[in-house]
Amino acid sequence: MYLDEGSAEMGIKDLLPAYLNPSLQTQDLVTGVNFASGGARYDPLKSDIALVFSLSDQLTMFKEYIMKLKEVVGEERISKILRESLVIVATGEMILSIHILALLCENSFTTFLHMLI
Repeated sequence: MYLDEGSAEMGIKDLLPAYLNPSLQTQDLVTGVNFASGGARYDPLKSDIALVFSLSDQLTMFKEYIMKLKEVVGEERISKILRESLVIVATGEMILSIHILALLCENSFTTFLHMLI
């Protein structure tokens, strides 16, 4: 996620580090992290096929993050942080990956259409 220059004035980072980044610092937990997985889907099966984290995987990571953050800042401050946080959820289905899978499996167009339903 990239924010404009005015975001720094509001105390928002320009880039949010990935939650799973091994070099993530404790302070990054306090100032915000990113759970995004390119191509994430609502359907966990399709996420498995595309080798990405599903929405439910990302929500599980978010719950883990809250527990870690609570250990760092304490009960009172975490309530304030969560109340004042901006959480954005953006996801969709990538039909292209299903189409590629269908081509790789040499399925007919009719079979491909049934996969979409």
